[in-house]
Amino acid sequence: MDEKVLGILGTLGCIILGVVAAAVAWFCGGSELQTPAKEVLRRMFNFEITIVILGVILMFIPVVGQLIALALSAVNLIYAVMAFLAIQNNKEFKAPAYEFIK
Repeated sequence: MDEKVLGILGTLGCIILGVVAAAVAWFCGGSELQTPAKEVLRRMFNFEITIVILGVILMFIPVVGQLIALALSAVNLIYAVMAFLAIQNNKEFKAPAYEFIK
């Protein structure tokens, strides 16, 4: 797949599909890229995995957990747009996430 298509799928797709879009982009060829886009997709995939884990943990906290989960959704939107812009401009992107995929 083309680098730009994977970038769009992996970053902006995270707004709607979350970790599914990041996983599809990574496994459809993102791991084979040799450009800065590979690093952006890898970091976004790690970020989405971290968001899912936090969401599952927050599910068990009644009201406060729901408010924090809502804030995490906004943070996910912001980081997805930042990752998209990083891919379009061949810039570096860092997200606060545990490194599941290295």
